Amino acid sequence: MKIMNDTEKWGLLAQTSATKAVSELADKTREESHKITNELGVAYMAEVVSQLGSDAAAELLRALPTDFSQQIIAALPADKAKDIREILSHPEGTAGAVMAKEYLHVPSDMTIADAIEYLHLIPKEKKGKIPYVYAHDAGKRLEGVIQTKDLVFNPLDTPIREIMNAPVVSVNRNTSQQDLAKIFQEQRYLAVPVVDDDQRLVGVVPADNMLLAVKEQADKDIAKIVGTDAEEMKTHSVPKIMRLRLPWLFVNIVSGLFCAFIAGLFEHGIEEVTALFFFIPAQAGIHLSTYRPLGMRSAGSRPAPGVVPSGRYGPSAARFRRHRASCPARRHAGLHHSADRSRIAPGGD
Repeated sequence: MKIMNDTEKWGLLAQTSATKAVSELADKTREESHKITNELGVAYMAEVVSQLGSDAAAELLRALPTDFSQQIIAALPADKAKDIREILSHPEGTAGAVMAKEYLHVPSDMTIADAIEYLHLIPKEKKGKIPYVYAHDAGKRLEGVIQTKDLVFNPLDTPIREIMNAPVVSVNRNTSQQDLAKIFQEQRYLAVPVVDDDQRLVGVVPADNMLLAVKEQADKDIAKIVGTDAEEMKTHSVPKIMRLRLPWLFVNIVSGLFCAFIAGLFEHGIEEVTALFFFIPAQAGIHLSTYRPLGMRSAGSRPAPGVVPSGRYGPSAARFRRHRASCPARRHAGLHHSADRSRIAPGGD
């Protein structure tokens, strides 16, 4: 029995469900996804993309090499290629980059009967899965939104303007995804319409698209915080993980040596007041929380405090030595004497 390789498995999955195949490909590393798509070829990938919605197709093509994705777009039907190019033209992190071009819309000057007939004329692949119907004027400027149940349970001669909800919460195509996520969180919508600068309806952002975008950004942020790349979460290759980790480890080593050098400048002060040694781990912890890869810092982190010359603690050191000499049995316990500790670390909590 022949064992299928990753390319054959993905090709079989794409024949069964193109959407699931794209989701499976998104969980693979860039190298693995490029290898699979290159082996399948432009014609096969164009057939897969043609079965996807414009938003899922754009997400897939954005993860592929530019030259290869352009060849796939060129092999698509003109309308499909136009929609995908429009989505890809928006910068990542904006509402336009995650919007879908498939949605239900009707002119606002119609009756329910005319609107139902109008919706029947929209091609199936352009209807999408959003349960909202958006009403617009003759210039396609957004005016209101209708729930599909209102089209069913109202008299057929009812004007659309009487059943639509207005004004509509919408976003500009250049709105950041962070602001868009706040709208979804506060309003609990299933979708939010996207408009251009002239308030013309250009697309719709489904809630699941926004959820995937937020998850992807969270994965990237978490990876940066721990000093690696989001690709490490997808790969099991030890050499690749080492390649992703080594730059951050190198920064840690160099900055650690620098801290050791600074501590060495005050070696005599530490010898005089042995209790200062116990603050070195705390200093190292502050150092690790301050230096982040790619210049990142945690929200509550503060710069590491400077090392104070040992002379400042001279009187405390003398009292500590006298206490240790008078009570040899409590030499180690004396390090935790509250009065002396308060003087060794002034301003502490």
